[in-house]
Amino acid sequence: MEQRAKFSSNLPPSLRSEVCLPLVLTCRPVVKISRSHVATPTFIAILNGIVTLVWSQHNARRRIRSGPLPKTFGDFWRMVWEQGSLVIVMTTRTVERGRVKCGQYWPAAPGARALHAGFAVDTESVDVDDDYTVSHLLLTDLRTEQRRRVWHGQYTRWPDYGVPGGGRAAPVLRFLALVRRAQQRARLELGDAWAGHSRGPPIVVHCSAGIGRTGTFLTLDMCTSRLAAEGVVDVRGAVERIRQQRAHSIQMPDQYVFCHLALLEYAVMHGYLESADLSGFDDDNEEESE
Repeated sequence: MEQRAKFSSNLPPSLRSEVCLPLVLTCRPVVKISRSHVATPTFIAILNGIVTLVWSQHNARRRIRSGPLPKTFGDFWRMVWEQGSLVIVMTTRTVERGRVKCGQYWPAAPGARALHAGFAVDTESVDVDDDYTVSHLLLTDLRTEQRRRVWHGQYTRWPDYGVPGGGRAAPVLRFLALVRRAQQRARLELGDAWAGHSRGPPIVVHCSAGIGRTGTFLTLDMCTSRLAAEGVVDVRGAVERIRQQRAHSIQMPDQYVFCHLALLEYAVMHGYLESADLSGFDDDNEEESE
């Protein structure tokens, strides 16, 4: 069911941007191709510790947040537990260019454990790829001894204020597919125990500030899902919908261009187009994080 936020008209714009607003959806088709429906995963996302709901045309929840720091680790895991989230997407490294972008809120090494405000986080295994790392976590509420397995995917080649490294969108699209499969598996394992949204609990998505890389990732998810479901691509409309609820999402022009080029690559990969000119990707602009 759609949720509508109520707020006073005299709130400053900086606070209004944190409120989930009802959306008036507009469509400006760029590419239209017939295709059978493919489900969209739900998302949570967060900025400066404030949780925001983003509603797509498929009524899937998305929330955006900034990267947790040590003083908010306990709040972060409490939010994950209370929302029933079983998938976390992280699009930043913990340290980039010598600056801390996000705290290490989960144990990096297999077999390690961390305690945060009544919750225990155990890392059971870690899968490392050139572009991303997947950690399989066990989250325990120490008050009740209830346990849940959480899939944590960290994309490691995406510099701040930039676009993913590697010169092509294929690694990001593979990562997005992994996220969707993880959500689908989690939903199936929940079975009748989950009585909420048909696509399962919301997914937590964050980067460092919670607007640039996170906004780009959500735009790609929304647009590829809509292409599969309706045969329509509308990057501008998707960004406008996100920005209605999260100001400044997609910070840089390169990120906006990347969404278009990534969708072209997605269309070729999945047979929507026979070929596409992908020369807009510029390897010289790649900035690897340190």
